[in-house]
Amino acid sequence: MSEPENLVLTLLREVRSDVKHMREAQEHMATSLDVASVRLEVGASEKRLSERINHLNRAVMEYHSSAVGQRNAY
Repeated sequence: MSEPENLVLTLLREVRSDVKHMREAQEHMATSLDVASVRLEVGASEKRLSERINHLNRAVMEYHSSAVGQRNAY
């Protein structure tokens, strides 16, 4: 004959299972938050890079205009 299942042991097993599922959910949420954070950082980096490229473009255009203007002056 087998022993009847201990109520406390059964409840502890259920709690352990619930904790496991909660941890998995938290890990998934943390991963989602990490991805969102990385996306924000990438967006900010793209914006800064775009601003630098625009600044460089303006500087090259100004230099080119100045060099062409000086050449036409001679």
